[in-house]
Amino acid sequence: MPLLIPKEIQLFVLDMAGTTVDGTFAVHDSLVLAFQANGFDINRSIAGNAIAVPKPLGIAAILSQHFSITNASLAQDIHTRFLFHMNGHYETHPDVKEMEGSTALFEHLRKCGIGVYLDTGFSRVTADVILERLQWKNKIDGSICSDEVLNGRPSPDMVFAAMEKNGTRDPKRVVKVGDTPTDMQQGKAAGCGWIIGVDAGTFPKEDLLSAGADVIVKNPGEIIPLIQERHV
Repeated sequence: MPLLIPKEIQLFVLDMAGTTVDGTFAVHDSLVLAFQANGFDINRSIAGNAIAVPKPLGIAAILSQHFSITNASLAQDIHTRFLFHMNGHYETHPDVKEMEGSTALFEHLRKCGIGVYLDTGFSRVTADVILERLQWKNKIDGSICSDEVLNGRPSPDMVFAAMEKNGTRDPKRVVKVGDTPTDMQQGKAAGCGWIIGVDAGTFPKEDLLSAGADVIVKNPGEIIPLIQERHV
């Protein structure tokens, strides 16, 4: 018998890339291309340092930690190139799709009267490209981007912003869902009642559990059985 999410839950806050949006390494590869365009060779492992955090900060951290460079103008140029590749990918690449069960989960949650918000380390421009491509704007209650809060993950700022918009006061009534340890840490920092890790292949399942996940699923669709017996 699986653990069931309690009926008091009022809000789900779900990450985008790798959690609800398929394409595990699209962000990694866009970062690699952006760095290469500026003469820096990095691999997916290094690019992973910028996953789940505001991308300008992640890019600056890679420059500092791997190339001993602190240069705001260079970091901004790499970020601009990253946005070019990332937005182009989500606008036109034929493989862009939702993670299995994402829309079904959104619909089920809203049917149960639970708020659905997406949060992301992407800027608003990129998030809107994704929402338009997947036709999700009417499927969710809202979204929060890292450039709309003071601090990105693992800070709880985006969760708190979603709570405010949803009218949820108690973080114990919030479920945080993500595919990175940083997502799990964000959920813990916010005091979320449940933290769900999505094993998308970006990080080992053990890393998600050690960072605070209460349960691990393969895709958002697997969350539905955890809640339907309590809410339907």
